Amino acid sequence: MTALKDYPRIHLATGAASTSAGQAPRIDPQDADGLRRAAAKQRGKWIAIVDEGVRLWPEALNQSPEPELLGADTSIGYLSRVEMNGFANRAGLRLCRRARLAKTGTLPAAELHIPKFVGHWSSDATPKNAFKAGVSRTGTFMQDPAPAGPSLRDLALWGSLGADLRNGVWWLLGVNAALLDPGRVEEVRREADAFKGHGDGLVRLLHEIAREVRLERSIPVRPLTAALSRSARQLLSPWPAPRYWTEFVERCQRLGPDGTKLAADYRRAVDYLWGPLDG
Repeated sequence: MTALKDYPRIHLATGAASTSAGQAPRIDPQDADGLRRAAAKQRGKWIAIVDEGVRLWPEALNQSPEPELLGADTSIGYLSRVEMNGFANRAGLRLCRRARLAKTGTLPAAELHIPKFVGHWSSDATPKNAFKAGVSRTGTFMQDPAPAGPSLRDLALWGSLGADLRNGVWWLLGVNAALLDPGRVEEVRREADAFKGHGDGLVRLLHEIAREVRLERSIPVRPLTAALSRSARQLLSPWPAPRYWTEFVERCQRLGPDGTKLAADYRRAVDYLWGPLDG
């Protein structure tokens, strides 16, 4: 089986001018011509697409996708881990048919996500980036299609962790503004901009918004200090949440006999890691 590190790879980067990242080209995801050219220069049936903001873990690239998935002619996704809070993120790495990308220049969405992490995701280069990412990723997280969706506990942790990282308070402001009311995001951003930095005023604003989230949305967010955030994140499970495993098992079962066998293998892994999820 071919390890992920051995597939030709494209890194997505908004505004990139077809520069290189090591051996892999960096292409703007909207640049269809650039994607076509990059795919056409490669060889093999599959090409790996690394989503923007994802930093791959070298050890994770030693894993190989199961032959049953490659034989199904479907786009395969691997998850990343949100650096700020440790949760799973569907932006990660996906394998798609190289010839199809070389012909269309259109990036297919992953039709099936393997419940494994391949790296960290973050968008914290500037306060503005961190705030916008907190808003956008919160919307994506709350609307995740995996069975059951995020729990109240998940939302509380999502809105409480991250202050120890670069621009983490700005990330948390974006997260809590989105949890409170998407219609108030710009109002919160303007209030935050008035502090011109990361001082006590910005932290007070964060705790004021979090208090409103608790009162108005009944989500028990409590933004932690940097030290507590770091400690709490280390206690989280190293695996994606059970709902991602359940989704994967359900979708594998649609892939015919080979997919049904693979689904049974992953169901046993679910039972081992989490206990029977259906009682």
